[in-house]
Amino acid sequence: MNLNFINWFMQRRKEERERDNRYTSVMRALVWRYVSAKHRKTEESPVTEDDINEVKGDISAMRYEILEVLERNGMDVSSAERKEKSNIFNFNKK
Repeated sequence: MNLNFINWFMQRRKEERERDNRYTSVMRALVWRYVSAKHRKTEESPVTEDDINEVKGDISAMRYEILEVLERNGMDVSSAERKEKSNIFNFNKK
């Protein structure tokens, strides 16, 4: 083989490795920055009891809306309406 071709090929491989290393470094830095930003954001605004109560209220409202829709469409929801409110979100109950 021609010596120039071998030198060219070796130089090309070296440039590819350097480019791959730069790409990997940049991607690592971007991922690190993204994860760090998300982590800071969760630390700045943790979930509060009010947030949990809001979700519980939304779920309860959605339950009754779904029952209403089912009833309007001719389904028998009388047994569901007689059930007590679900206690699955009562964290203090043992």
